[in-house]
Amino acid sequence: MTAFDIGYGRVAPTIRMRDIRAAEAFYARTLGFRTVFENGDPTSFIILRKDDAEIHLAEDRNHRPSTINVAHMFVDDAATLYQRCEAAGVRIVKPLQDKDYGQRAFVLADPEGNRIDVGERASAAILAAEPQLLVSDMEHALGFFVDLLGFTIAFRHGEPAFYAQVARGGARLNLRLVARPAWNPELRVREPDLLSATLTVERIETLFDGYRSRGVPFHQLLRDEPWGARTFVVSAPDGNLIAFAGRGKNFRGRDGKAESSRSTGPI
Repeated sequence: MTAFDIGYGRVAPTIRMRDIRAAEAFYARTLGFRTVFENGDPTSFIILRKDDAEIHLAEDRNHRPSTINVAHMFVDDAATLYQRCEAAGVRIVKPLQDKDYGQRAFVLADPEGNRIDVGERASAAILAAEPQLLVSDMEHALGFFVDLLGFTIAFRHGEPAFYAQVARGGARLNLRLVARPAWNPELRVREPDLLSATLTVERIETLFDGYRSRGVPFHQLLRDEPWGARTFVVSAPDGNLIAFAGRGKNFRGRDGKAESSRSTGPI
């Protein structure tokens, strides 16, 4: 096994401070971070978090701020954050601008002069797909996805509910109530393997074993596919077939080179 076979997670910058408590207050009050961990007596190390962003603060009495950026932080609304920083009197090193590399960005300085580059994609981006499944019994369908497949209900609409969304990890499935089963029985006979959705996963063997122990109904058991994936298919209510796919042992990336089954990301 090499380092390239290991999935990587979050990388968090460590920002040095002479006054760690004043810095903690700045990042909480101005940028909305919250403290999730601290260490030392007195405290000399703090972890701050907001959504998917994480910053580590380390106290250094001899710290002098750098003239280069110490961190780059992505947000979904750079203009609003910029206005908030201006209103709070935060020192702006570089004003909000649309950059030629496709971002809207500005640079702020914290109270000790550490520079944070804040960016937002300036162009439109497609972030995710949300397949819509047609179901004839909403409560039964919700129970299936929650109790058997481990999803949570993101929202439900109507009384009684005729539209809902279930979520697990980065996957979202929308459920739409219809008066009768949507699948034509003759079509299902002709095309027995038509899918309603495909979800990409990591550690597919673990997920499959967990579903099997819960008694989840399978249309297809876990198997290796000729294109390098490992898949299984669940039989969901109303004839909806949900495929789960992970990387197999012989998956080949876009460059044609073999990649490990431990690699992350979509197949």
